Amino acid sequence: MAAPLNNGLATGISTGFDLRRIVGTTRGNVPAVDPYIITELDLLDELLARKVFEPAWKHGNVSISTPGKTAAAKRGVPKVVATATMLRSLLVRPLAPRKAPEEKWTGDSLPGTLAHMPPNDDYLSLSELVDATAGLSALKYAFKNDIATKLYTLDFGERTVLGGYPAVTDFLVAYAFHVMGLTEVDAARNFITSSPAGVSKVVKYLAVSGARAYLETARLEVPGLDNDNGPVIQSLADAALSLEAGSFAPSVAAVVQAPVFNRAESKLIKHAEDSGLGPILPEMKPILIRYIQASNAARIPITNANIVYYASGWIQQISRSLQIGEPESTSTDPTDSDFDITPFDDDRSQIQISRSAVKCASQLFYGMVLGEELQVFDAMNFFTHKYLVRGSLTIEDSRLRDDLQSYVFSNRFTDPRGNRVLDRTRPAERAMFYRQVFNYGTSQTGDDMVQNQEFPRLWKVLMLESAKFLERAQISPNPDNYVSRQNVLQSVEDLQYNLSTNCTGMSNVIAPLINAELEFVIKRIFMHPEVLRQVVPSGGTWWRVVETLILAMTGGRPKATVIYNKAKGGNDIIRAIADYDPTVFAQDQKFAEFIGNVERFITTQSILQDALTDDLVRSGASGDAASQTPASTAPQATPEAASAATDPEWNF
Repeated sequence: MAAPLNNGLATGISTGFDLRRIVGTTRGNVPAVDPYIITELDLLDELLARKVFEPAWKHGNVSISTPGKTAAAKRGVPKVVATATMLRSLLVRPLAPRKAPEEKWTGDSLPGTLAHMPPNDDYLSLSELVDATAGLSALKYAFKNDIATKLYTLDFGERTVLGGYPAVTDFLVAYAFHVMGLTEVDAARNFITSSPAGVSKVVKYLAVSGARAYLETARLEVPGLDNDNGPVIQSLADAALSLEAGSFAPSVAAVVQAPVFNRAESKLIKHAEDSGLGPILPEMKPILIRYIQASNAARIPITNANIVYYASGWIQQISRSLQIGEPESTSTDPTDSDFDITPFDDDRSQIQISRSAVKCASQLFYGMVLGEELQVFDAMNFFTHKYLVRGSLTIEDSRLRDDLQSYVFSNRFTDPRGNRVLDRTRPAERAMFYRQVFNYGTSQTGDDMVQNQEFPRLWKVLMLESAKFLERAQISPNPDNYVSRQNVLQSVEDLQYNLSTNCTGMSNVIAPLINAELEFVIKRIFMHPEVLRQVVPSGGTWWRVVETLILAMTGGRPKATVIYNKAKGGNDIIRAIADYDPTVFAQDQKFAEFIGNVERFITTQSILQDALTDDLVRSGASGDAASQTPASTAPQATPEAASAATDPEWNF
């Protein structure tokens, strides 16, 4: 019989670790954790905190690889000796979800094994074992200090687990150390936060265990719910259920809806329709199913013989609840409601946004940075003149010879994606459209072509607000409560509208051509084995080819990989702006991915432009005390921020 577990939620007794409740508060915009998830987390944390590991020193220096045949073992009670081998064999046991309504798990699972091990005050807990293990103890505290500054980058479920359940965190660190062999904090953090065997495994355990508890409480008998390997459990595990209060139960119901609504209750409703009731409105059927289940639970069985009688009465009740209310009074006396307004801020139909135009801008940005800043096109021209015209390059591959002949003498190239033969783009044409969409460069444009003079300022404001958000999040004791995202989201909306209205017309034609020509030059020429062998004999990638050509052409070596990262990072950011939707960006994971991309872009640009990061920090903290006050009370923008955003040295 499993020893009783102390459930702090059910008993009202504090667990003694207040941090675990921070995520569940209702202050600010932080969503609360669903009560079913809190219960499962409490149970799992208490299981992992049990004193069930017999110290190895009780057996001298002998390494015991199997449980000793003690009296406890003969009674069928497992005993684990605290050696690295035995601990590893326990940690790799599956984290099988709990089965409702009893506190029981699959016997060979990690929770099932721990639940059947009687605690002993003379034994050690997992956390005590971690603290007593050389190397692992240092890794544990280094990880906790490191993850405390990065919780905001995780999604809601992962942050809930790592933000306040010490025994669960110690289990993950011990798994990384003993099973994966990781001893460096960066490697352990990457494994725990990114691997399916890390914290996401715990989140899936919580989601499935909580779903079972919810379905049991709601009396929804889903076939196969107790089968850990069945399709229902697999669907729940793969559904990425939200652990937030108010979202968890509906998301569980949505996953199991088909198994529930195709049960016997649906057959009874169909029988009632065929027996004289006629068609029943679809929105009534889920309510009727709940009425039938409740009646059966109350020992009033609903059968084919009485379904018509009961259903007719229930339908009348449901119809009254669905009826439109009485007409409002036509009195002309003013009331407070007369002064209400209908806001249109979130109505996307009021602002014409072309997501395709913004995605076109992301492609054009990628081509602009690679073509102009990395000078891929200039490097290609230099390559053809130095190595081909002067005859210092031997070409043996017939396709490479045809590609070069077409590109150099016919000014045409083959699209690597569609095998279409296209004309080369001209530098003046590319520069003209860079100016139209991004106001990049100094090329002249036609009188009828409008330059996007607002983009550089809006782009810099996005970087500034993101840097301020990151700085405040790092120093805030609770970034989810006190650090507002509004300024970042407003910057995204401004850029989305700006690019949607400026990347139009022929920009949508030339952007794919520039990208196709870049792919041709890089894939078909610079990445060709003959070119690599003769331009960079010591070995390397197309980056080395470009660096070698630019070095010979200008006498300076470009930061090829850094510029490429800038091109890719900018493309990722603008594509995320194209897909921006307030409801999507409200999700922690989506926002964390976006702010992470912006952070990487700032870091990349700081390598290309000295002291850029310092300028961002100074600008974010200049003049006002915004970084020392809750973001919810901070102004939307300051004159200092506006001045920094227009500083010519901020060359993004």
